[in-house]
Amino acid sequence: LQSNNICCLFTFNIKILNMKVYCFRILNSDNEKFLRDVAILEDQSFLELHEFIVEICGFRDNELASFYLCDDAWYKETEISLMDMSIDESDLEKFKTDDEYMAVPVSTMSNTNIGDVVKNVGRKILYEYDFMSPITLFVECISIDETDDDDYPACVKSFGDLEEVIEVQRAKKNEIDLDDLCNQDLLSDIDLDDVYEDDDIDYYIYDGFNDYDGKSY
Repeated sequence: LQSNNICCLFTFNIKILNMKVYCFRILNSDNEKFLRDVAILEDQSFLELHEFIVEICGFRDNELASFYLCDDAWYKETEISLMDMSIDESDLEKFKTDDEYMAVPVSTMSNTNIGDVVKNVGRKILYEYDFMSPITLFVECISIDETDDDDYPACVKSFGDLEEVIEVQRAKKNEIDLDDLCNQDLLSDIDLDDVYEDDDIDYYIYDGFNDYDGKSY
């Protein structure tokens, strides 16, 4: 019996020692002085990463958000959403336009672990917080190591903050009064191009990761 217990303990320790920890560098194009390096285990979920990002960036925790797996040029490929926004197959016809179906998220944060989709250093991910007035973070995997610790996620490097970016986005969000929008007479006085003046992130390529040459952790 004692031999079996030692064997089980040894197996458990081997599993912990072989646990992979991913380090992600997080940048923001609106504040080049902002940087966060976040370490997280392979079996932790994108929901845990989202909640940690909200905490260390000073965001409110009551807004929608999504991660987008990207190609090397930061073009979106796959969405990992906070909420399940998928459409039932029986309802797809309602969203069919010009023989093309509306794009739907393929997974949610809660059921997608980091190690499920991040296989290599250099994996690029966009994080968009608050769809009404989005703040976009550029997230790139900069190292994959092994650990015997389980105290993750953790912020291992931190520069700057997003206070000004958050305030600007909140101001933009408050430019339109929702009650006024219900009044058709006022719609003609609102220039939506001025309110939503940010470029579509799908067409924006950011090379800011090369601006930081600090070691990971």
